[in-house]
Formats: sequence, structure tokens, C-alpha cells
Amino acid sequence: MSIDDIIKCGIPINENTSETLLTVQTAVEWLQRNTNLKIDFNDINTIASLPSGAKLFIVKFCDLISRSDNVTSESIGGMSQSFSSGNKSDLLIDIAKQLIKPYLKSDFKFISAARRWG
Repeated sequence: MSIDDIIKCGIPINENTSETLLTVQTAVEWLQRNTNLKIDFNDINTIASLPSGAKLFIVKFCDLISRSDNVTSESIGGMSQSFSSGNKSDLLIDIAKQLIKPYLKSDFKFISAARRWG
């Protein structure tokens, strides 16, 4: 799949580089691991049929991965920068919860106890 194919699916990716394509593929792999969405990166129909929140998640994922560490915005005229105090992993989970919460797999893990009282 190419960047042009991805754009045709309704995912607005700005840069057309091999690194961007790998980043989009990594975002799709993240969705495969962490959601119940059925996605095949090589099947254009599954990408095109993603909910709009999942498509926006892919765009935000690419933006977050390509961003310099902790710099969230910059201004040239006034020479100012804004920084984020969170790490990228936490920011990614926050974005996922905002955009694709109904599709996320549960964070809970059940551990059975062998004996309740020792």
C-alpha cells in the first residue's frame, strides 16, 4: 500500500516518504494489537472502512511519533515554544481513549488466586 492509497481511504497524510508509510503501518499495527477492529494493512477496503475516529487516530499517531521530544508548538516571531510534560506513550493512550474508546481492548487482567487465605 502506498501513501496515495492511504489518502484515497480518507486518511490525510501530509508527507509522502517511506518513513511516513512505515509510521502509518505502525499505527495500523497498534490498532490491530489494542482494539477489536479488524484491519489488514494490505487490504485497502479494511482501511477505507475504518471509523472516522480510527482514521484520525492514525493521523495523530503519525504527528505524535514525528514530533520532537516534548515540543508541542513553536512560534517564530515571538520566539516561544510549548512543551508537554507527558511521555509519548501516555499521550498516545489519551488520544486513543478520546477517539476510539469503544473499540479499545480492556486494560484489566484477571489473576486467579490459588488460596484466598494463607
